[in-house]
Amino acid sequence: MVYLWGKNYSGQLGDGTTGHKLVPAQALKVNHTAVEAEGLELLPSEGSIGMYEDSAASGGRAVGYIDNYGDNLQFYNHYIPGKIIRVRYAALNSGTMNLYINGAYAQSVSFDSTGAWTGRYASKLIYVPIPESSTLKLQYDRGSVPVNIDAIEVF
Repeated sequence: MVYLWGKNYSGQLGDGTTGHKLVPAQALKVNHTAVEAEGLELLPSEGSIGMYEDSAASGGRAVGYIDNYGDNLQFYNHYIPGKIIRVRYAALNSGTMNLYINGAYAQSVSFDSTGAWTGRYASKLIYVPIPESSTLKLQYDRGSVPVNIDAIEVF
């Protein structure tokens, strides 16, 4: 369960009000879906994308070698509409990939360096409307810089 309390001048508690909460109150509804990268559909353009073992990855494995134009990972969001995607990733250098929703380009996503390809992961929040029953795709396009993907969550 998620509880909310505190100052709420701008509606930052996310409960649809601007009233302050002195006593913790249960959040109205929390929607969340998650998938490990090893459960994603991998679509290599030239056969390089693949999974690797990593004890620091949340499921013990992650996906790397996403470095040919058109390489992508797809996630089918069958359950909930959302507004936030959290991507758990690793990147030796800062990277970029493009996000597509239902096959349409949504935005470029920048990832900060974690300092290593394996063993060191960080999370990136992406704010974008996500319809229920949609397909999310992170794709390596021209101008992209590769990152390794561990997990994707939709809130």
